[in-house]
Amino acid sequence: MLVDTKTRYGTVTRFLHWLMTVGFMWMLFTATVHFIDRDSALNEAVWRFHPLVGFTMLMLGVIRIIWLLSQRARRPDNNFNVRLGHFSLYVLMVLTPTLAFMRAYGSGRGFSYFGLQIFAPRDDKVEFWVDLANQWHSVFGWLLFLFIIGHVLMAFYHRSKGPEHNVFPRIIGRSSR
Repeated sequence: MLVDTKTRYGTVTRFLHWLMTVGFMWMLFTATVHFIDRDSALNEAVWRFHPLVGFTMLMLGVIRIIWLLSQRARRPDNNFNVRLGHFSLYVLMVLTPTLAFMRAYGSGRGFSYFGLQIFAPRDDKVEFWVDLANQWHSVFGWLLFLFIIGHVLMAFYHRSKGPEHNVFPRIIGRSSR
């Protein structure tokens, strides 16, 4: 079933979830390599893909939010803490790459996405955007990774509380009850 139900997430939700999982794993890998040694050959090989995957994650995050809003009444019920955690993840999923692209625009360097020019290079700069993004993009990125780790740990915690609390079937497609 494509749509969500009260007992499980639908195919679209699950596809977006797991596709973004792969994307976030790549972003964590490239950010870690970049953080450890910016001058390494590995960083040189992988870092150039960080903005491309980041832009993809931004687009997927927006699509995911639109899909989430269309499925709200159908989704499995969650308590306030779960909803707050998910809300925080969604905010960070959009805010973090948005800051990076504000920096790219503000720096005047332009940005192309697989040959499609999103914005052209310019001579004028928007220093406020560059400064804001320089200060917060990495902070929010690492915070996002911490929230993702918390998200995974909480899923395992609920699983350990017994079958009636196991949330894994919801996201892998089997009915939880």
